[in-house]
Amino acid sequence: MSLIGDILTSLAQTDLPSVFGVVMPDTMDVLAETPTSDGAGGQRRTETVVYEDVPCSYERKELKRRDIQGGKTISIQEFIVEFPTHKTDGTRYSISPANRLKVLARGNEPVKIFRIISMSDDGGITFQAICTKEN
Repeated sequence: MSLIGDILTSLAQTDLPSVFGVVMPDTMDVLAETPTSDGAGGQRRTETVVYEDVPCSYERKELKRRDIQGGKTISIQEFIVEFPTHKTDGTRYSISPANRLKVLARGNEPVKIFRIISMSDDGGITFQAICTKEN
């Protein structure tokens, strides 16, 4: 690995995670869903918290997708949720599109639940998740 690569890796894993807690205005919990038997032959989803209080920021992406369902056009607003790739202890978050992101209330803003459509890793420093809002 190059010297610059070593420096960027060190920054991403040690220094930047604590800075993100100051720079990113929101925090979120990362949720996993597990199908569980409901006792009547069906299944229900049980949510578990995988990570708590992850610093994040979110913004609306421009409205592009339009689905036609049953003769009606339905628009889906997408959001970009950005958060660090590493925790403050230097370990990497293991988050995938199977997880949901629960952005916690801030001020008079309500809790927001996002379902991940796709994710990208921006140089090992931040994740950028394209999401739809569920609530």
